[in-house]
Amino acid sequence: MKTDTKISGSGKIGQGEYNLIKISGSGAIEGPVTFETFKVSGSCRVCPDATLEGNEMHISGSIHSQSEIKVNTLHVSGSLHSENDMKVRSLKASGSCHLQGKIYADEIYVSGSLKSSEEVNADIVEIRGMATLNDLFGEQITFIPENCNNFNFFRFAKHRKLSNVKNIECTTLEAGCLQCDTISAENILLTDGCVVNHIQCDGTLSYDSTCQIGTVEGNCAQKLLS
Repeated sequence: MKTDTKISGSGKIGQGEYNLIKISGSGAIEGPVTFETFKVSGSCRVCPDATLEGNEMHISGSIHSQSEIKVNTLHVSGSLHSENDMKVRSLKASGSCHLQGKIYADEIYVSGSLKSSEEVNADIVEIRGMATLNDLFGEQITFIPENCNNFNFFRFAKHRKLSNVKNIECTTLEAGCLQCDTISAENILLTDGCVVNHIQCDGTLSYDSTCQIGTVEGNCAQKLLS
């Protein structure tokens, strides 16, 4: 029978099957656990052999995981630092996520910050905050940072705050305030001061006059937006 376990002071949780894991104090996960719901409003450390697998995780405090995470839904309004791979159906982050392993997801929505040194793979990616990524792979990818709707080129040139991605491969990309080395996509829309070194496109490439674009390869129709 699945049980509930809670830590409000300091404590450790070992291997087991749980309905609810709730940490509002300082806790450590020392063995593989499965769960229906995992809530962290305090601080949590996950040891290397303590795989987390369950339905949903809610992180309003901080968690540092050295093990693999497998969940359906992951909500981060606090801080997540993961050193291993993650497999989720949905990631929604209004806080900060620092990933040192690969992440595989159906959808990723970020209004806070996302930093990853490994691959980020998802069908749908929407970044409304800030991202610093190495490789980003998906179907539909969108970068809509705050304050870009009121873009001012001269102010922006002095106070640039761009999401930075080394490589993007997707079907459709719509981006503002993005700096990227290489983009490979079928349809691309760039606005609000995007800086891209190289583009591979065989569909439609649209961009406005604030963007800086290097080389373009492929049989694409280019359109300068007014």
